[in-house]
Formats: sequence, structure tokens, C-alpha cells
Amino acid sequence: AAVAVMVSQFAARRDAALEILRSEPAIRVIPPNGAFYLYVKAPAAGADSGVVFAGRLLEQADVAVVPGSAFLTPDWVRVSYAAEQAQVEEAMRRLVAVYRSTA
Repeated sequence: AAVAVMVSQFAARRDAALEILRSEPAIRVIPPNGAFYLYVKAPAAGADSGVVFAGRLLEQADVAVVPGSAFLTPDWVRVSYAAEQAQVEEAMRRLVAVYRSTA
């Protein structure tokens, strides 16, 4: 029963994160296939665009993500939703705001 509750909570966080990210049509997002993170394409192209976007998110919005270059996907960032739902939702709103300011 405890595992079913946990799975349900992660699904709710994932769905909320995707809904917020998809509120900005320009954001490309890859939903997870069972993990608790998703990928977001950085708003600018370039060799280090994921690193640059991750830095902006941290500096401008206090949102920590992992640059995709750590996973051989340098134009992307990996976003975890393994946090409380309210924190996930706020982080996604902040990510969208930073994305819009840099796109």
C-alpha cells in the first residue's frame, strides 16, 4: 500500500510539472518513462546551452537542475520532481519564467 501511495504521488508531481511546462508552447519537454525526472530543451542553441540555462535557473530563480551534458545531451537540462508537490510546481513556474526571459 505504501508503494502505491508513493507511485501515485510521483505521478501527480510529474503531471503537474508537465502541465506547467507545457503552458509555454516553445518549451520542448521529454516526459519520463518511469523515472522521477524529465528533460527540458534549453532555450538557446550552442555547445553549452544546457550548462548556460542551468546556470541561469540557479542564479535567477534558485532552481537547481542538471545540465544535459552530464548525460551526453548538451542542449538539454534534467529536472527532478523528487520533492514536495508545492516545491515542484513552484520550481516549474520559475523555470518557465526564466525560459521566457531568455528565449
